[in-house]
Amino acid sequence: MVAGSGSEICVVIPHAGRLLPPEIHRADLAENAAVLLFDCTDWYTDLIYDFRDWLENPTIQFDYSPLCINLNRHPDQLDFAAPLIFQGQPIYRTGREPSPALRRTWIDRLGTPFFQAIARGPHQFILDAHSTRVGMQDEDGVKITADIIINDCTSNLAGDELRPTAPPGCAEIYATELGRRLPELKIDLNAAYLGTYGYIGDAFGWHEAELDSGRAPLLLQETNELLYMDATGLLLPQANDLRRIFAEALLAAVRKMSLS
Repeated sequence: MVAGSGSEICVVIPHAGRLLPPEIHRADLAENAAVLLFDCTDWYTDLIYDFRDWLENPTIQFDYSPLCINLNRHPDQLDFAAPLIFQGQPIYRTGREPSPALRRTWIDRLGTPFFQAIARGPHQFILDAHSTRVGMQDEDGVKITADIIINDCTSNLAGDELRPTAPPGCAEIYATELGRRLPELKIDLNAAYLGTYGYIGDAFGWHEAELDSGRAPLLLQETNELLYMDATGLLLPQANDLRRIFAEALLAAVRKMSLS
């Protein structure tokens, strides 16, 4: 069992929220909004990545649904950060869409405190925490086959090159620690989502040219939801086991990384 010593590990959970902005009512949403809300949510990532009782580490979670406010997209690109369409389908009923000014207000009022919390730290290392499902595809059509994906790079904003978010070797160290504890699972590095721009990694992750900028080594983790939930909802024992293993593996990995 791990205990303490993780105060410099910052866990960022941007897509677990289920709240809607207060200006949005159910009648404003498309008829299939319940399906869209389900599909866009990183289910129970606020639980499986919550290590605070063991590591005493900072955890920064956004409480609003990514269907309306996606803080892992560049805040200056309004149609991605506060979208009107999700997976090719309209989010709002015709004529009930929020105005560009209102959507900008959401980013400024609700998103800015989230970004400021990440920037304040303290953090020696950042885990950008997400979930996925085996069998689905990422935005580039890459089929998800791994139970856990660890990425140490993100697409740049132009989408024409990859930018590292952690020094070489960090992802391999963490994947090894996970594999030692979860030998039955498939753990892959940079196996999917490489073509998806991640603002958190881009804005706060390590960059060799900006070593004194307050950035920190950052890894993005995608965990297969089918490991800890089924059609009835959360499988609490499985979720808690994963939570403990993630905390142990992450602490062990960070201790082995050369982050100074």
